Amino acid sequence: MERSTVEDKLATMRRILADPATFTTPLVVSALDAYGTECLAWAPETLVLELSDDYRVRLPPLVRDRLAAGVRLLTTDGFYKDLEEHVRLANVLAGTPASFQIFDPSDLEEEAWAISEAMLLAPPEPEDAEPFVDDIRRYIGKLAGDAGLLTLPDVLRIAVLPDSRQRVQMEFADDPVVYQGIVEMELAKAEQLEQMVRNNMQQLFDQLAALPVAGVSDSVLKLRARLDSTPRSGTSASRRRL
Repeated sequence: MERSTVEDKLATMRRILADPATFTTPLVVSALDAYGTECLAWAPETLVLELSDDYRVRLPPLVRDRLAAGVRLLTTDGFYKDLEEHVRLANVLAGTPASFQIFDPSDLEEEAWAISEAMLLAPPEPEDAEPFVDDIRRYIGKLAGDAGLLTLPDVLRIAVLPDSRQRVQMEFADDPVVYQGIVEMELAKAEQLEQMVRNNMQQLFDQLAALPVAGVSDSVLKLRARLDSTPRSGTSASRRRL
C-alpha cells in the first residue's frame, strides 16, 4: 500500500474514532476490520487501548461506550432479553453515556433509534418471531402511552400498549372534533419519530461509506436503496447484518 494511501486511511480512522457523533455500527465495523472477530472476546479496555495505539487517537467516552455496546449486541442477547441491559444499551446507542450507578430510563426517541440500529447491526434469528421479552415490550408500551401515542411507527410496534385508544374514544365520544385533533396530534408525533430514525440512518450510512474498509461501499448502497424504498409511513429496520 502506498504511503499516501496509508496516511489517508489513518487520518480517516482518527477522525471517525475521535468523533462522539460516530454511531455504534461504524465503530464496530472499524474494529472488526482492524482485528477480526477475535476482538469481540477482548475486554472493552483492551479494544480501546489497541485502537488508540494503532491509530494514535484518544477515543472520547461516548465512543468507548458505543463500541462496548456494539460488542455486547454482537455477543449477547441482553438487548432483546433483559430489560435493564436493554435500557442501558438503548441509552448508549442513542448517544447518552453509560450509567451503572443509577437506572437511567430510556425515552421513546432513544428506543426508536436503538432498536433500529440494533436490528441493523445484530438482528435476532429469523425464526425468533418475537425476540423481545414481555418486560421490554411493556416498558416501551408505557413510554408510548405516556407520550400519548395511539399508533406506533413500525420500529416500535413490538410494544404492548395500554388500551389508550378505547379510553380516548369513550372519553371524547360526544366530541368528534376533539377526538380527531388528538388522533392527528399523535400521528404527528409518530411521524417525528419516523423522520428522526430516517435522518439518523442516513447519517450512519454516510459514516459507513466513509470508512476505509473494503466491501463496505457496496453494502451501504444496498442498505440505502432498501431505506429509500421503505414507505414513509414506517421505519422498519433492516434485519440483515452488514
